[in-house]
Amino acid sequence: MALTKHALAIAVCTLPTIIWANGNLNTEIEELRKKLEVLEQKANVQDQQIKEMTAVKPEAAKPLSGIELKPYGFVRADIAYHFEGSDKIFNKINTVPLNDSTQSANGKTLFNVNASRLGLDLKTKIDQQDVSGKIEIDFRGGSEQDQLRIRHAYIKVNNWLFGQTTSPFVSADILPEMVDFMANVGGGIQRNPMIQYQHQFNKNMSSWVALEDGANSKNLVDKTRLPALTTKTQFKSDDGKSVLNVRTLAMQKKTSSDEALTWGLGVGGVYQIDSQNKLHADYYHVKGDNKFMLFANDAYAVNADKEIIENEYDSLALGFTHNWNSQWRSTLGFGAMRADDGGEYARLMPAANESLYQGWVNLFYSPSKSLTYAVEYVYGERTTFESKQGTDSRLEAMVRYAF
Repeated sequence: MALTKHALAIAVCTLPTIIWANGNLNTEIEELRKKLEVLEQKANVQDQQIKEMTAVKPEAAKPLSGIELKPYGFVRADIAYHFEGSDKIFNKINTVPLNDSTQSANGKTLFNVNASRLGLDLKTKIDQQDVSGKIEIDFRGGSEQDQLRIRHAYIKVNNWLFGQTTSPFVSADILPEMVDFMANVGGGIQRNPMIQYQHQFNKNMSSWVALEDGANSKNLVDKTRLPALTTKTQFKSDDGKSVLNVRTLAMQKKTSSDEALTWGLGVGGVYQIDSQNKLHADYYHVKGDNKFMLFANDAYAVNADKEIIENEYDSLALGFTHNWNSQWRSTLGFGAMRADDGGEYARLMPAANESLYQGWVNLFYSPSKSLTYAVEYVYGERTTFESKQGTDSRLEAMVRYAF
């Protein structure tokens, strides 16, 4: 009984302490709850501010991504032995010394590395548009052809091209293969600044239309104002190995006292006979231009009445390529250019060329995709309107490492 009373007394004494402790705990919990509510309100305010800022903030420009860059090029070394003809290492059939001249480079050996080339291709998408470009240089610029030169520099957006590239009027890809870097008479490899549009009708048919710089910087009298209009329509076989294309040129020539229409027509192609053999053919008829075609006479002469008298000519290139095996191949080629010799132009320009002829045979050896050795013999003749002749005879060799 005494023990029970003692325990009851202890409980009565500690009860206020417990009650006070519980009350204090409830107070702290209430304070924490209020603080959490304040923090939650602040967080809600910040979220709302962020949403408002996001709504009015302009969308940042997206950085370019997925750009494909493809560097390429080759290092090329050339050597030539000239039995007779020009003192330039590469083709100059239109200016080889005449047979009665003392300037012929008989028995001369020449070396060159200026045909080496560097390039960069790029490809990407911008705002769902296909964008590509090319920059390509070699070292054939300047009067001595030993300075840096831009070959290609363009941007292509979908089907539109802006910049410098090969003219649609020429078709270097169908010319017979040649070791000589300057290519053959009867063809063209001209590159100009231009605006070009390409349309592909189907997998076998494509067309190009371009407005390009047609002025000849070498002719100081040339006052051409309008760009050249060039076109090309190309047809391919289902396997893509045989090609036929048709090309046109239209341009204005103008001096201070006269003007004339320049025009040209080209047709050519490649026919794959079988896996080892193919034929090349390319034909042009041109009136009044010497920029697009290799080795042509001056585009026009001016008579005593200050009238433009245009040069009119035909050119032809033919070739047969045979693949001996996967590493060895040869091409037998022929090129020609013949001007109209019965008109006033021939009378005004008697020293100009009436005809140019050239033939060649070569052998290429490629032990790998990157490395190529080649040797070629070239023989050519030129005849002026005065019936004077010049001869070109040379042996060339080349080593090229591509990357």
